[in-house]
Amino acid sequence: MVAIQSPNIAVVGTGIAALSCARQIARFSSTNNGLSGARVTLCTSRSKMATQVGPKNQYIPKNGEPFFDYGVQYINPREDIFSTEVQRWTDLGFCTRLGEDEVGTISFRDGFQSFGDNGVGSFAGNGGMGILMSNLMQQAGEEYSSCLEILSGFPNQKNKITSLSKTSSGWMLHTKDGKGVGPFDAVIGGFAQHCLTDPFLLSGGAPAEGMLDCLRRVESNQLIAMQVSFNPPLKAPFTAAHVHGEESLSFISNNSRKPHQDGKIKSADRQCWTLISSASFGEREFNTNKKGYRKVAEEEMLAALQRILGITNLVVHDPKINRINHWEDGVSANMPPSTHDCLFDVTQNLGWCGDFCTEHPNLEGAAKSGRAMASTLESFFREGSSASMKDVGSLLPSQVSWDPRAPNRKLSSDESLVDIGSFHHSRERLPAKFSHTNLVPSAINGYDKQAGRGAGGPPPKNRRKENQETSSNQRRRTGGSSGRGGRGGRGRGRSGRGGRGKSSVTND
Repeated sequence: MVAIQSPNIAVVGTGIAALSCARQIARFSSTNNGLSGARVTLCTSRSKMATQVGPKNQYIPKNGEPFFDYGVQYINPREDIFSTEVQRWTDLGFCTRLGEDEVGTISFRDGFQSFGDNGVGSFAGNGGMGILMSNLMQQAGEEYSSCLEILSGFPNQKNKITSLSKTSSGWMLHTKDGKGVGPFDAVIGGFAQHCLTDPFLLSGGAPAEGMLDCLRRVESNQLIAMQVSFNPPLKAPFTAAHVHGEESLSFISNNSRKPHQDGKIKSADRQCWTLISSASFGEREFNTNKKGYRKVAEEEMLAALQRILGITNLVVHDPKINRINHWEDGVSANMPPSTHDCLFDVTQNLGWCGDFCTEHPNLEGAAKSGRAMASTLESFFREGSSASMKDVGSLLPSQVSWDPRAPNRKLSSDESLVDIGSFHHSRERLPAKFSHTNLVPSAINGYDKQAGRGAGGPPPKNRRKENQETSSNQRRRTGGSSGRGGRGGRGRGRSGRGGRGKSSVTND
């Protein structure tokens, strides 16, 4: 095969993996290599790095308005290349380095213990992680305007890419309103949720089958995320904390202590918190109690918050639920057996990137995978497909088992794996705990919620019964909603202890 000159490439995704890939392609475009003169179209939608205000997540917060970070809660770089990139974001005014006592661990027994400053620090997006992502997308489009085009599918979802097809001229992408975009010499995906990857790649027919089979091997843990506000505010002298000793809770973050879009901390009528469950709790409650998991999560997670903060009665602080979300695909629980840090079908010019491809399931891993994907493309277009055939099996490991993640596997002593990802903190300060269970149904045979296949389907009956018993035993050991510290309260509204506030609940 003769190498294609000045290839036209589409990257589909809204996270750091997709952005890093598109930026690296744009850098290659101006130098003498396999991607010289390349053009890249970055097709975006709504990111997991979302920042939310309203319960329907369709409103982009303005500067000074209270917000809830949805997925990524803080940035904790490890390697020099990513530390330099985060510093670039800081210099642009898009994020802020948090104080050395702002992030740490918390438990009922020991209270809050800060990590201090490990030399690289912890960062938060100004105005929330979603705003950070939007700013980075816009800045990339301006910096590389000669070769990078951004097609935004949010909030105008008519432009959202929903399908693809292979023609004699190359790959075509199709928007929600039926418009075609392309053709492209290669298409790269930068998202990993089965509810999105399965229908997208199924639309591509036979040319996308190899990548579809590969991505169906991705396994992820499941978490429950709660957005809740309080007034009067809770007394907590920190921004974010990993939780120890609570079965229902793994992480809490006080969004009201995070900087707004102008980099300043602002006061508001209500204090906005994000609470994230442990994987074991989230997976058990959702997969064995689909109709009642929201109620259990609200009671148990608020009760745990009350205990670890040493609050006598959380109801006094008028907790109001904004959203309670179940994440079908949280943090990847396995990874490809190869060391390419990305996936690529050399026979179809179809690739994929994301933190699930790397040893580090976090923002840094996503950025690394995006860069690796761009480098793989550069070699492919410089050498031609025949030179890449030697790596065809390792670049697309669709017919082999993937490696499960374990808390101490392949991680250095200054890194720890917990339910919400890996972090650059020593395991002495942040003990490794990855509580993923066997309750999450495999997507190896496809994702179909109605047919019960994939993460949205029911677990095997024997596992369901087994874990229902575990759930009852666990609540007895922790005292349930009336354990140490008493009941957490459930907002104002209907009758009962504190009543129940209005809430909007979705499965994302």
